[in-house]
Amino acid sequence: MLFRPRPASRRSITRIMWDLLGVQTPDDDFWRVAFQPDRAADFCHLWAIVARHPDTLLVADDRVQDRPRANAIIEWISCLACRPLAGPTGCRLAVRVPGWGCKCLRSVLVLSAMAGGGGPAWWEVGPFLDGIQYIDKADILDALEAEVQARCLELCPHFAWARVEAAVEALPDQIDPRHTDGWIYRPSDNPAQSDCFVGVMPDPHSVAWL
Repeated sequence: MLFRPRPASRRSITRIMWDLLGVQTPDDDFWRVAFQPDRAADFCHLWAIVARHPDTLLVADDRVQDRPRANAIIEWISCLACRPLAGPTGCRLAVRVPGWGCKCLRSVLVLSAMAGGGGPAWWEVGPFLDGIQYIDKADILDALEAEVQARCLELCPHFAWARVEAAVEALPDQIDPRHTDGWIYRPSDNPAQSDCFVGVMPDPHSVAWL
């Protein structure tokens, strides 16, 4: 991390720098802080103080990272800082969905145990034709792979892309509520077309989804 300290934040920065490097003054205009895994929490704290300044830079693989990628790297470091809370697996989210790697994938929700997220559920990805919802697994994988790259999840030692691929491959190729228990048709959100089906959804009264 490279940054120029501002007067308003100099005191708190100096304390953190002392904790991280054992020094209080920089060698030149830029202060340099190397990432140390056992000081991940301090590194994130320092970034939170100086990141809002445009001349604050994060360097990885000998390259200055743009701000979205820098923030993604900091998110991973923040997760690393929570390792004492992670339990025996070393992954703080492993208790929720064992064996997945990172449970924060949210561009397409593939596992029913995943909460939140901004993307569609897997049964909404693909064409809906003649009362049958077809699942486009290729589109799902493309969206998840793009998210993995954008969020630098390959840095996490607990993340495994093979597990993601296996989870997507295990999804059904199509869903026909007329012949598949636990599914119903999803009506249009347009009140004027409420009798028109636009897809499928889990039956909230089915024991499979309770």
